Amino acid sequence: MERMLEEGMVPDIVTFNCLLQDLCNLGRTAEADNLRLLSSSKGLELDGMAYTILVVGYSREGKKNR
Repeated sequence: MERMLEEGMVPDIVTFNCLLQDLCNLGRTAEADNLRLLSSSKGLELDGMAYTILVVGYSREGKKNR
């Protein structure tokens, strides 16, 4: 996503959710959460799906208290 932003492209929520899902599927949920923070700081409003993806990702990794 950083590369997209550097090149002047701003992802929509569907693209963003796909990135989150891919990271979580790879077991990189903490990185997905950092991406959430970055996107929020850039003004992208997250939807319920984004948070659901993160909750499921953390649950799969056994981090239910996150």
